[in-house]
Amino acid sequence: MRIILYTGKGGVGKTSIAAASAIRCAGLGYKTLLASADAAHSLGDSLDMTLSSEPGLVLDNLYAQEIDTTHELKNIWGRVRDYLTDMLPKKYVNGISADELLVFPGLEELLNLSKIFNYYTKSDYDLIIIDCAPTGETLAMLSFPEMICWWLDRIIQFRSAAFVVAGRIAELPNTALRIINDMEKVCRYLEKMRLILTDRETTSIRIVTNPEKMAVSETRRSFSYLNVCGFNVDAIIVNKVIPDAVSDDYFRNWKDIQKNCIEMIKESFEPVPIFYAPWFEKETVGVDMHRRMAKEVFHEEDPSDIKHDKRTYEVIKTASGYTLSVYLPFADKGDFSINQKGDDFVIRVGDAKRSVMLPKFLADMAVSGAGFEKDTLNIRFV
Repeated sequence: MRIILYTGKGGVGKTSIAAASAIRCAGLGYKTLLASADAAHSLGDSLDMTLSSEPGLVLDNLYAQEIDTTHELKNIWGRVRDYLTDMLPKKYVNGISADELLVFPGLEELLNLSKIFNYYTKSDYDLIIIDCAPTGETLAMLSFPEMICWWLDRIIQFRSAAFVVAGRIAELPNTALRIINDMEKVCRYLEKMRLILTDRETTSIRIVTNPEKMAVSETRRSFSYLNVCGFNVDAIIVNKVIPDAVSDDYFRNWKDIQKNCIEMIKESFEPVPIFYAPWFEKETVGVDMHRRMAKEVFHEEDPSDIKHDKRTYEVIKTASGYTLSVYLPFADKGDFSINQKGDDFVIRVGDAKRSVMLPKFLADMAVSGAGFEKDTLNIRFV
């Protein structure tokens, strides 16, 4: 089974690209689930259909849904929430809804992910395509399995240690023991989820962007984070590209802006494959328009294929600092130069140029050396 997540800055058209991909894959014979994990659902509007909170058949081989996290919130988090409420001093929660206090930002996105993970474990589909929330929420969603597991583990250790110190482990209430067991199960569940998300043969993340400076900048930051955390970004989709056939004077400046931004996209993301979708003459609404979009983006390719499985770059902790390893398979390994301006890092190798958005913790460090090892340029920071 494959899982593909589409994300990007709000308004770039990720819902349309996700829907187009799903429709093409269903047409190729894959039993496909297309799910919206965005609280501001627009998938039904994009398909021009009414969708429910459970998967429903909308085309041959294609099921779609707009996930409702209300049920998941009660089902998965209910007892843990009640236990944590019990632990809080009453004077701090007096007049404050425990639900509001303990349903922290991003929990709903995590529950969306949990729902998809359940589909994966049941193997009901050949392919799951997720229309994610805008980039910031998606990054939080992807980081939550590890973060929450760490948080719950500390709570379990603290609570158990407190009773041991007090000599009261035998008096630990049955309810508390059950809840601690629930927390441990949640941790194991989240660890399995994290392993699936970082399995490069199973899960791909595709970032949708527009050829505009703000959208490209956010895409570069997202790409940096996802690479550092080990997620497989296997494609970049550039949406709303003005076609060459458009020659109206009104669009001349826009076409120049898009040309420069597309050059920046190539410098920033190659060798990750880059796909392009034109700015159509009408809204991308309904099945037929999405079929047309899929044809323009993927041509004869299968959208479910893994488009790229190499880590474009990664950061490795060393005894003296960090090493940034940048994959440059087609570059001339002769002279190279590196230039840094803030968190923007430019590498030139022969005629090739790569622009890398550094993680924040590297941006303030100094480069102490660099050199090639096979197809990888290793840059040392101290």
